[in-house]
Amino acid sequence: MLELVREVLDHLAALNGFPAEQARPELAGRLLDGLVFNAGPGGFTAVRGACAMAQGLAMGWGKPLAAVSSLEAWAEPLLHQPLQASLPSDAGDGPALVLVLLDARMGEVYAGLFRRTPHSTAAALHALGDAVLAPDAVQGWVSMLAGGSLPDQARILVGDLSQAHPLLLARLQEEGWRFMPAEALSALDLLHVAYRHRAQRFQDPALAAPIYVRNKVALNAHEQQALRDRNHAARR
Repeated sequence: MLELVREVLDHLAALNGFPAEQARPELAGRLLDGLVFNAGPGGFTAVRGACAMAQGLAMGWGKPLAAVSSLEAWAEPLLHQPLQASLPSDAGDGPALVLVLLDARMGEVYAGLFRRTPHSTAAALHALGDAVLAPDAVQGWVSMLAGGSLPDQARILVGDLSQAHPLLLARLQEEGWRFMPAEALSALDLLHVAYRHRAQRFQDPALAAPIYVRNKVALNAHEQQALRDRNHAARR
C-alpha cells in the first residue's frame, strides 16, 4: 500500500514538474486538498486497514479526510449516465430506485437503497438506508424504505450477486429490477461522492471511522454448519 502511495505521488510530481523522489512531502502539501478512502462496509480487516492508512497520511500531511461508503460509491456511476440503456424504452431518464447489494459472507448481503432523481443540470442520489440482511429479508426491507412505491418507478440493481446469491438475484429480476453487475469499485467514484458532499464529508482525520454496518465478523462452528445446511437445501 505504501509503495502504491509513493508511485501515485511520484506520478503527480512528474506531471507538475517536481523532482520525484525529493518532492513527496512538498507535493502533498501543495497539490492535495484532502484525502478520500473507502470506509466500507466490506472485509473487516480491509476496512480497518484502509481507515488507518488514510488517517496516518492525512494527519502527517495536515489534510482533511473524507470517509465514503462503498455502497454509495457503487451507486455513484448511475449519476453520470442516462438510464435509458438499462430501463424499458418508455422509462426515459426519470426517477429510479437504485439498490446496491454486495456479498457480506456468512449468508448475508450488504444492502444500500438510493433514490435517483433527475435535475435540470445533474441527477441527484438520495440515500434511503443501509443494512446487512439475510437474502430472504431484502425485498421486505426495500418495500418498507421505499414506502410501497415500487411499481411506480424504475428499479436498478447493482451488485455482485451472480455467484454468491443467484436465487436472490432471480427473485429480484422477476420483481422488475434491472441488474447491472458490479465489476470493480473506482477511486474516481469515491472521489465524486466526497466532492459532491465536500462541506459535510471532509473532516479532521482523527474523527474518521470505518462503516461496518454489522459488528459480527465471524460465525462459530454451529452457525457455519447451519449456513452450509441452508445453502445445500437451497440448491436442491
